[in-house]
Amino acid sequence: MKKALSTLCLMLVAVALVGASALAQTTTGTRVKLQLGFLIDGSGSISASDFTTVRNALATVLGDQTLVPRDGSIEVVVVQFSDSRATTEVPATVLTGATINTIQQSIRSMSQGGGGTPLWSGIDQIVSLMTT
Repeated sequence: MKKALSTLCLMLVAVALVGASALAQTTTGTRVKLQLGFLIDGSGSISASDFTTVRNALATVLGDQTLVPRDGSIEVVVVQFSDSRATTEVPATVLTGATINTIQQSIRSMSQGGGGTPLWSGIDQIVSLMTT
C-alpha cells in the first residue's frame, strides 16, 4: 500500500509538471481548459496488487463526474513507464460522455510491464503527447 501511495503521489507530481495549460489546443485542434497527464509506475518494484489499486483508482476518479467534468474541457493522457520503455496507455483524449468508457477500459486493462524504472522516458513521452 505504501508503494501505491508513492505511485499516486508520483502521478500527481507528473500532472503538476506537465499537465496544466490554460486553453491548450489538443492534437485534434479542440481547445481545452486543462490537460492532465498521468504517469503510472509499472516497474517490478511495484507489487501487482498495488499496480491494480492505482489503475482502478485512476479509472474511478476519472469516471466521477463530481470530480472530473465530461464537458470537453479536459484532455487526458496516460503513460506507463516500466522495463526500459514508456508505453502510451491512453493517447491524448478529450474527456466527454462519449469517451469516458473507452478511457476507463484502457486504464483498467493495462498490463504491468515490470522490469526497470525508466521514469524519465515516461516523462518525455507524456510531455511529447501533450505538446504535439
